[in-house]
Amino acid sequence: SPGTGKTAVVTKTVEKIKEWVRTQNCKKKNTVPMPHIVFLNGVTVAGQGHSAIFDEVYRQFTGDYENTIQDAVGLLEKKFLPKRRNKNTRPVVVIIDEIDALFSKSSSSYGSRPTSHNASGSNYHVSAQSPLYRLFEWPARANSICTIVGIANSVDLIQRLLPMLRRKKLEPTSIVFEPYDKNQITKILLSRLNAALQNDDNGESPMKESNTKKRK
Repeated sequence: SPGTGKTAVVTKTVEKIKEWVRTQNCKKKNTVPMPHIVFLNGVTVAGQGHSAIFDEVYRQFTGDYENTIQDAVGLLEKKFLPKRRNKNTRPVVVIIDEIDALFSKSSSSYGSRPTSHNASGSNYHVSAQSPLYRLFEWPARANSICTIVGIANSVDLIQRLLPMLRRKKLEPTSIVFEPYDKNQITKILLSRLNAALQNDDNGESPMKESNTKKRK
């Protein structure tokens, strides 16, 4: 479901991982390689063709936003699937937020024919040549340094729209974020209000200061 904190949790987890790596490297100088994080939104590449998602991953990974990319898939495979890896090899985490957008009707260029339908009956276009199949296959390849994290609003998106992953025994682990109940929503709102009313540098909250001024 949308609005259940999926992106926030992933972002916070990435921050915690980086913090842990920095702590370890302070204890023992540069013993743990810092992961390279690639974060993209499916909406930004939806409908742009097969290579769009690979082009964006390559740009973020290399920092090269100026030159025209030739064969991003091949270039990424050389980086993400090295012939050899060692303890100093930096892992790569590719995070795709709103991955659902890659299956919308407007993204038909990601597949050659409709193979599934959503609850409303609209066609999704996906094929065995979908770039997502290739992306999700990379972590299972020999010497892979790549981890793929997809953030979706559809609970059964992988099973329903990328069934070949299950057949190849490559189905990723899924974590379901249930919708908030009324008690959780209340706690979130109270937490936000308390944060907004935290004591300032003088030890007084904005509301207390406002009330003091009124009495004067």
